[in-house]
Amino acid sequence: MKYTILVSGPCFGTQNSISSFLFSKHLIKKGHFIKSIFFYSDGVYNSNSINFSDNEKINLLKCWKKLHKKFNINLKLCIGSALKRGLVNKDIALERGVDINNIDYCFKITGFTELSEDIMLSDRVIQF
Repeated sequence: MKYTILVSGPCFGTQNSISSFLFSKHLIKKGHFIKSIFFYSDGVYNSNSINFSDNEKINLLKCWKKLHKKFNINLKLCIGSALKRGLVNKDIALERGVDINNIDYCFKITGFTELSEDIMLSDRVIQF
């Protein structure tokens, strides 16, 4: 089966992100295909390259990056949610005249149009 995963919880304070990561990992282990993982609302905080976890047991940014690299999973970030929360990539930083970018390179800035396309091509959509 093909899945699109929606992550709306931050990498801290709730179980949304860790649950979505573990679920995604399990799907892959069982032979399913993940079309994309779309981060929106507070879920965009998962992409923050300068977010330091006080939990030494698990670093979700590293986990997402490993999933992306090992299985070529698309990690997509809602541009509206990211901008509202002060997250920018290199292109947006240059465009807006900002000297810093804090979105990890494994995450791609997108919008709801791409999410809609991914949903249409998926058998299941799971939201965390």
